[in-house]
Amino acid sequence: MAETPIGDIAQIHILYPETEKITKTFILMYAKIVNPVMKFLFKNSVLQAAATVIEQDTSAVESLYPRQKPKIRLPNEEIMFYAEKLYHNW
Repeated sequence: MAETPIGDIAQIHILYPETEKITKTFILMYAKIVNPVMKFLFKNSVLQAAATVIEQDTSAVESLYPRQKPKIRLPNEEIMFYAEKLYHNW
């Protein structure tokens, strides 16, 4: 919860993994605005700030794990490595 000059704002981040490579992100935001005029003026600003937070978090998480080939090979995966090698040599 954050206390700001326009009022109190609370937000909750929810990460919902759909598949192995896709995760949905939701933000629940609650605001208790002191002045109704401020509510009208800052509504879009708060929503844009939340969108910026999502974009920054997404890029940070994506950069944590560089895309690289695995260093170990499991016996069940050996056929896939062989197929990939054939594909690239073709």
